[in-house]
Amino acid sequence: MTAEINAYQRVAGEAIFEIGVRLQGVRDKPDKYGLAGYRDWERWCEEQCSIARNTANRLIKISSELGDTYHPGLGTNALYLIATLPPDSRNQPHTIPSTGATKMVDEMTVRELREVKQALKAARQ
Repeated sequence: MTAEINAYQRVAGEAIFEIGVRLQGVRDKPDKYGLAGYRDWERWCEEQCSIARNTANRLIKISSELGDTYHPGLGTNALYLIATLPPDSRNQPHTIPSTGATKMVDEMTVRELREVKQALKAARQ
């Protein structure tokens, strides 16, 4: 059972990236898919794929920034937060302000990622 669950988690994680790649293809070349432009792309996402525009843009950001990097067990919210971190901050440990614990980004919860992201932003300003 453990192997089956892990396999499905891998498939789900891979799907996030694959969907993002395909959405980006349609968004960037709408005429290739019979769409007239950005508004049609938004409507297509909602009507044909049941994906809100914001979600589609998040999936595209994840796939374009993280490539096919595998982060087991992470959902789209955590992956999006990692994708929007500065590239040099994604592969190093960070101290979580509220707890003082040091973790890699793929070990953090969404709340911890938000804290670290806020701390990085404050440090840059």
